[in-house]
Amino acid sequence: MKYIIDGYNVIRSSPLRKLERKSIERGIGGLVEILLKYKRNHPSISFTVVFDGFDVNSIFNFRDKTIKILFSGQMSADEKIRRLLEKNKDNREVGVVSDDREVQIATKILGAKVISVEEFLKIVSFQEKRKKVIKKDKNLDYSKIKKIEEELRKVYAEKFK
Repeated sequence: MKYIIDGYNVIRSSPLRKLERKSIERGIGGLVEILLKYKRNHPSISFTVVFDGFDVNSIFNFRDKTIKILFSGQMSADEKIRRLLEKNKDNREVGVVSDDREVQIATKILGAKVISVEEFLKIVSFQEKRKKVIKKDKNLDYSKIKKIEEELRKVYAEKFK
């Protein structure tokens, strides 16, 4: 399954908006953290997150190949999502995550599955609820998480040579 995610729509329509109020980087980092956790247990899932505008200040230099982050530039994220769907030959295995009405209509017309933000967060957060994850360190921001993950990749790359 491939997911195309309306990034700011998900952040602003969910509890992630609390993080975004502190900084946009925290909002984006929170979303990416949720996706990475889910992706670890579901490696065949593909995520493309689309944000409005430009990454002018390099707010988010995310270079993980498992999650694709796109900024829409001069067009809206809605338009970018529609164009991504138009490029696909078969959208039956594509789910578009957004509560935006226009995005949902375009998604249906182009043959992909509409997934509400609430429904999506239930899907990707389900395992976390079952496992009763240890309390998060509130001082651990995305940059620290990224460094830890890079170190782990190096360790596993050497281990499985």
